[in-house]
Amino acid sequence: MTVARSGHIGILGAYRPRRPHLEAAAAVTPAVSLDPESDYLMWVLSEQSFGSDEPWRTASSAELHRYAVAATAEWHPAVHQAVREADPEDCFVQKVHVAGRPPTWQTGRVTLLGDAIHPMSPAGGTGANTALRDAAVLADKLAAVRHPAPLVPAVAAYETEMRQYGFAAVAESLRYGERFAETIRHAEKENH
Repeated sequence: MTVARSGHIGILGAYRPRRPHLEAAAAVTPAVSLDPESDYLMWVLSEQSFGSDEPWRTASSAELHRYAVAATAEWHPAVHQAVREADPEDCFVQKVHVAGRPPTWQTGRVTLLGDAIHPMSPAGGTGANTALRDAAVLADKLAAVRHPAPLVPAVAAYETEMRQYGFAAVAESLRYGERFAETIRHAEKENH
């Protein structure tokens, strides 16, 4: 991760599995089949001007790529090369949404988990883990139901627990994002 003087944030990540997908799936969950995935390098360029996002929403992939290449021109040559050599068709805008805590709802036989109920900033790095926790808690509550006990109280117990830890994770990710943005603003002031 890097923070540029311009206020842009750059994130690079390399993907190279320790074991081929099919081999790993066979060892852990033989009934699951996964498509093979080649090694790759991923980069993210975050625009910190929180003004109108309309120009980004209508920009083509090629325009986004040109912007990223220009924005990283003064960065380390290896990082700039990774951005410059990326396939322009792979460039897209991803707007981050954060959930507000909804009012309590009447529980039924259908419920929500993960981003469907508590989308959060990636700044905390806990979105996927929170969704997995949702699944585990819901599975535990449902597994404890014994016929002819009704299902809805188990779903209600899950929802009560999920609202506590799920929205605590949303708040924590916002705090991390705000601290990160404050660090960027401070760095910008020092560099000007």
